[in-house]
Amino acid sequence: MTDQPTEPSVSAVHDAPRPPVADRAAFQAELDRLRVREKAHTREGDAIAAARRRLRWSKSIRELRSPERTGRSR
Repeated sequence: MTDQPTEPSVSAVHDAPRPPVADRAAFQAELDRLRVREKAHTREGDAIAAARRRLRWSKSIRELRSPERTGRSR
């Protein structure tokens, strides 16, 4: 057993280091750079999803049968 709590205490959240204060222009410039990165990330995720949708389908390993066709109940 440990003496550590399972959830962070409120004081741990309040004592966390805060980012430095910047002027509006510096903040906006950094925000614009982050948006460029976020958009590139989104486009890459979209490209991966599109490639996944274009994958060829494979046959199922087992044949699916409905109870109505076989006449048996499960």
